[in-house]
Amino acid sequence: MVVLRDVLTGEQRIAFADSGGTVTHVVFSANGQLLAGSSSDAKIYLWSVRTGFRVGVLSGHDGMVSALAFSPDGNLLASGGTDTRVMIWNASGQAQLSTLANGTATSAAFAPDSRTLAFGTTNGEVTLWDATTGESISLQRSGSPVAAVVFSPSGNVLATLSDPSRVELWDLKSASISRAFDAPAAVRAMAFNGDGSALALGGDDGTVGLWSVDTGEQRMSLPNILGGSIKGIAFGPGGRVLAGFGDDARITTWDVASGAVDRVFSGQRDNVVDMAFGPDNTAIASISERGNVIVWDLASGRERAIAQLPREASQVNASGTGPIAVASPNAGNAGSAATMGLAGLATGATPSASVSNAAQPGAARTSAAKAVSANANGAVNRRGARPRNWKGLSALAMSPDGSSIGTASDDGKVRLWDPGSGGLRLTLPGTLNTPSTAVAFSARGGRLVAGGKDSDVRTWNLTTGTAGPVLQAHEHPVRAVAASSDGAWIASGGEETRVMLWDATTNRLHKILTGSTDFIDAVAFSPDARFVAAAGADARVLVWDVRTGKLLQDLHGHFDEINALTFSPDGSVLASAGDDGRVLLWDVATGTEIEALQGDRYAIRALAFAPDGKTLASAGEESRVLVWDVATRTIRKTLDGSASFINGLAFSKNGSQLFAAGESNVIVRWDLSGG
Repeated sequence: MVVLRDVLTGEQRIAFADSGGTVTHVVFSANGQLLAGSSSDAKIYLWSVRTGFRVGVLSGHDGMVSALAFSPDGNLLASGGTDTRVMIWNASGQAQLSTLANGTATSAAFAPDSRTLAFGTTNGEVTLWDATTGESISLQRSGSPVAAVVFSPSGNVLATLSDPSRVELWDLKSASISRAFDAPAAVRAMAFNGDGSALALGGDDGTVGLWSVDTGEQRMSLPNILGGSIKGIAFGPGGRVLAGFGDDARITTWDVASGAVDRVFSGQRDNVVDMAFGPDNTAIASISERGNVIVWDLASGRERAIAQLPREASQVNASGTGPIAVASPNAGNAGSAATMGLAGLATGATPSASVSNAAQPGAARTSAAKAVSANANGAVNRRGARPRNWKGLSALAMSPDGSSIGTASDDGKVRLWDPGSGGLRLTLPGTLNTPSTAVAFSARGGRLVAGGKDSDVRTWNLTTGTAGPVLQAHEHPVRAVAASSDGAWIASGGEETRVMLWDATTNRLHKILTGSTDFIDAVAFSPDARFVAAAGADARVLVWDVRTGKLLQDLHGHFDEINALTFSPDGSVLASAGDDGRVLLWDVATGTEIEALQGDRYAIRALAFAPDGKTLASAGEESRVLVWDVATRTIRKTLDGSASFINGLAFSKNGSQLFAAGESNVIVRWDLSGG
């Protein structure tokens, strides 16, 4: 599956989901209106970027397509495959050239004139094709496989990479090598500057060098602060800036004239796999291994927008030896970088390169990230199929009067604790024979509600300490339960796409709430019991009217599975958090994203508002608690003390204490009264 997002304007949200196999390469046409993707079924699929509809299927290869390239004018698409066939397709989807090459295509590139096409192959041959006449010229080489080909902005020079550090510069007028040299280490990235006078190379040893096209000599070695192999480089504004990324989550820019480091862009949670400058050269974007896209302002270094590709698209090049990043001579952005197989995301001609609509960060982030879960079933590809096996104390809840803490556990037991002494008060009878996964207090009748992997929702009367009715309607494990503040309703969800809404007085199923496309991991009632929210593996937050069961809001903003939901005490804000390591604050009245709080690199599993609504706590797989100031959106405190992942959080009734439970099987308490 491929999902497309205009990461800066946020005007589109499209899931391209109907290819016939695993998508292996994607490229955009130069005007950004068409997306081509090669699939493991040996076909090439074409989609309209505007509508998301598939507009064509190109069949002709007998093996997997291993190289794709659009011409700069957008009228031609070239493909090469493991069947050794080279094909050039016209705008009508017809093959105007189909011929056999001498080996499997490894790389392809059109010259700026859109007429000349270069193919590199596994047997070391580089062939230049005239896309109009079909005539070809083979450039005589030593025979080692060609890893990458790239044209200079003028189209007069072709750079080829092989061996894996041998760079050859071909004078295309004479079809001969004008310069050849060996880089200090295996080359992983190369790019021409804007006027074609220099070639930048990034190596496996972490070096970045500039080489003269005229002399073949190294002009400059740039200071390496990236560490590890250089995976991608690109020239920016006027060739004055060079950007690169390596084996970590940063992008570094250098001033080409001085060779000094200009700026370091941080913010990705995992390794960068691709980047590009915007066509107006005021912004730079990166995409991470998990598909997180961040766009920064070059001048200020501030984040402009955020978006997400699903893992199927973002990991196209994550296997094997990895991609060779090469310069793409697209009009208006000469010298920009394009990674083979994910080139469309990195060229200035793609829709994701406009920076016109990022004035309001919250709104930009909201609309930009909608692609992750857009168009119902497609975007997340049933991520809920992943098992959820939280260990130890899997959930924690505070009673409305603050007198008891309830916990669920992987041993199937539901327990009550004294928050003052920390002592165990009661292990509830009739608890689950399988792991219990969720727990909540009901205001009416002093009841406790719990769910587990046996698919039942169990209740207990806390006044008598006896087991109450078992609510049965789920067919699969329950992951989340919630009780309304007025004691009238219970909600439950789990490894189904439905939320069950129960009448807590009659213990009967009141409504089945639909709208989710994947497993439900979290449910929460608004304080006034008018709304119930749910979220889970499809990365969406859904809000229903409790009385009518009508779906009111479908909130898109997360990049991955959502694990936690909580309303502010006044009901005006809904907080959500999950595997993308972010806490999103939503305006309940309008359904718009207020802010994205980024403090964690790894999954967040638990959220809790303080009773005054001014403080929000988040925790998860970093084994610490972040305490946020809701008004300023800043971290007020970082609380250490947990020895493992945290699965549940709760404030005391007066907000002076915070409790956390998790995989260490311990409840940790912090005193917050000191400020």
